[in-house]
Amino acid sequence: MNVDAIRAYCLSFPEATEKLQWGDALCFKVRAKMFAVLGLDHVRLTFKCTPGTFVELIERPYMRPSP
Repeated sequence: MNVDAIRAYCLSFPEATEKLQWGDALCFKVRAKMFAVLGLDHVRLTFKCTPGTFVELIERPYMRPSP
């Protein structure tokens, strides 16, 4: 996926909004609660997930936990 595709997907959720924060971070929120952050200078995607999903995802070689 590219930045435009990720942005379109995130904005497809009901009541989703976006706001540029922290310089290069495009933050996606629903009712003021952040659910994803897309870094634009160094393209990277951070998103919220359940603890169970987190454990599964970080086992993949291309996934890293967010700081």
